[in-house]
Amino acid sequence: GSDPSLGEHTLTYYIIVILLFNAGGFLWNLVERSLPGRGASTLAYPFTCVMVFLEIAENYFPDNSVVAGFPRINVLSYTPLFGVLSAACSHSELSTITTMATGHMLAISRLLELRAQRAWTQQEARKAQMGLGV
Repeated sequence: GSDPSLGEHTLTYYIIVILLFNAGGFLWNLVERSLPGRGASTLAYPFTCVMVFLEIAENYFPDNSVVAGFPRINVLSYTPLFGVLSAACSHSELSTITTMATGHMLAISRLLELRAQRAWTQQEARKAQMGLGV
């Protein structure tokens, strides 16, 4: 992942990420009012098309002024869909915030993969013990 301390992204970038995430949640609520139970699947099609388009543009037209001027633009196309997913998981029949469980499971899987490569540091071993205990 990117390290904010390295100056790879600006404050504006993070504000845009937050706004796009919230836009995804807003749009899910808007669509869900007129199509109950279909908000996420309805929004998935246009958001996925934008993601595919930008991935193709980045891979096949790397010198395009938009892609060259903003090389991580494709990341921003994913952000609204994460907002949709989060809203759907929090406020639909699922009624669970999957982000916490997902983040926890990813941390555990990362530690397990790391252990396959080398011995854990003391801090990593403590994280694994705490993670597996939860």
